[in-house]
Amino acid sequence: MAPPPPPPPVTVIIAVDTSGSMSEDHEDHRSFPAREAAKAAKAFVDAVDLSHFSIGVMAFADKCGLICPPSKDARQIKSAISQFENYANNRIVGVTNKTDPFDAIRTLLNDDLETLLRGNGFSNQIKYAVVLTDGRWAHQGAAKSAAFQCHKAGIEVVALGFGDADGEFLKALASKPEYSRFTNLNELIATFKDFARQIIHDSISRG
Repeated sequence: MAPPPPPPPVTVIIAVDTSGSMSEDHEDHRSFPAREAAKAAKAFVDAVDLSHFSIGVMAFADKCGLICPPSKDARQIKSAISQFENYANNRIVGVTNKTDPFDAIRTLLNDDLETLLRGNGFSNQIKYAVVLTDGRWAHQGAAKSAAFQCHKAGIEVVALGFGDADGEFLKALASKPEYSRFTNLNELIATFKDFARQIIHDSISRG
């Protein structure tokens, strides 16, 4: 009997809202959302096999910031994820939710011809964007359009939210109904683990 084929390669961009409400000194002094988001994102990394997964890390607020391009190095990925606290507390990409991460994600994962010819681009990867926010975005129409362009480009979008996030808006961003969830800080780690398992399952089914 022939051995089963190896799991397909998967690239995931974890993009987290690091606007002012995610900082340590936001109005609810009982919690530090960026720190909880980092714990959850690290749990996602621990739940997948980095021999088949590559993970990139991005922050967004008034603009987007790529903290780490797709990598298989767990230490590098987790170090980048730890920067969510710094990005939120020091307003590195801004304070409000004026922008969305989708155009930046699509640009990052779209292959140029030279990369394709070298054979080391993302064209053979199953691609996901896992996006987390705690607020209502200023330009929801533009964000929905940009998310749809990701869908068309073959990038699955997982849209997660808590706090003041809009659950119906999350559903509109997600590439499948089951790829959106409104949760809370206490459930963030479990939510990220759930979606790690979901992505593993769905990528094997697609592969």
